[in-house]
Amino acid sequence: MVTPSRSACRVVSTNAPLPVGESTGVPVFTRELGTGPSTTPRRGVPADTVAERGGSVGLDKPIYTISIAAEILETHPRTLMMYESLGLLVPHRTPTNRRRYTQRDVLTLQAVQRLTRQHGLNLNGARYVIQCLRLLDKHHITRPTALKDIDIAHVEL
Repeated sequence: MVTPSRSACRVVSTNAPLPVGESTGVPVFTRELGTGPSTTPRRGVPADTVAERGGSVGLDKPIYTISIAAEILETHPRTLMMYESLGLLVPHRTPTNRRRYTQRDVLTLQAVQRLTRQHGLNLNGARYVIQCLRLLDKHHITRPTALKDIDIAHVEL
């Protein structure tokens, strides 16, 4: 039996479901999560340092390009540009003037989208409701039941 080249293989975690109806002809090899070279401590690096890093990225690190952020938010990149021009958020810029969005930016826009799409508010209304929810939470006043699903813990407007 011929073993396929490494570039023709995919590794899928056994904890994640396989894509339904996918017939790419590419062999799928499975491995357990938490094993393999990605979680093995490197020589000379203390294990707690590797665990400390843990692959998590800070909320304020600009990592997403405009196209990736738009894909996460299920919107058009031009919409993100419009949000920027309205002052809803200001993405970081690279030295070559490209936009980079943080996880906090994405969480903020998800809260705004939930208010505009599910609750029928416009952008100024969403901004106002987020400010009101922040005040309610600050003074330990219970939120209206319709707005209990809005997570504003990491929202920055």
